[in-house]
Amino acid sequence: MEDIKKPETEAVSKTNNASVLQKVSELIEEVKIFLLSGEAQRRFLSLFIFFIILFAMLIFSILGYCLFYFLYIPQIAHSLPVYFQYYDSIAQPTAEVDLSVNSWRQSGILTGGQYYNVLMELNVPDSQHNYDLGNFMINLTFKNALNETVGYSSRPCIVKYKSFVQKNIETIVKTVPLFFDVAQESQTIYLPLIESYMEDEVQLSINYYKYF
Repeated sequence: MEDIKKPETEAVSKTNNASVLQKVSELIEEVKIFLLSGEAQRRFLSLFIFFIILFAMLIFSILGYCLFYFLYIPQIAHSLPVYFQYYDSIAQPTAEVDLSVNSWRQSGILTGGQYYNVLMELNVPDSQHNYDLGNFMINLTFKNALNETVGYSSRPCIVKYKSFVQKNIETIVKTVPLFFDVAQESQTIYLPLIESYMEDEVQLSINYYKYF
């Protein structure tokens, strides 16, 4: 009985495989006909144009945001060098910083109606002379082109004291960096000078200077 059933099972399996292959080939042929038809091409063209427009809108949105941010959003911070001038007739050194740098974006570095905190970063050598100075004052004055004072501040400052033992230990630890000029025997003092200074919106075209 088993020998008689085996040929029948194989014949049924071959018939099913042929039927599946025929259906797959018919489906592929229908897909080809649809892809080559005018309706499918019109749909693909519409989809392509849609993605092109979507991509262009995305690019223009990014460019518009960047342009708006650059033109109207004020810079979060400004860092300017301060060069002290030493005169024989003046007991203390002074420095002048021009804040009226003009550009096509705005008439000065500061933006009108914005609050600013002015911080001075002072690098001083670890010398005995600076330690002997003790407390010293740093004066800040904002002046316009008419030499009118529009802001003033005076803050005390002092070089951080280091004992003889501490200085010697630091020198020993930094021997190699000091030899290769990677490190320096100096310290940096951060001194807040003015908090919440607001630039006048009406006098944006006036030149401002900063004196120490």
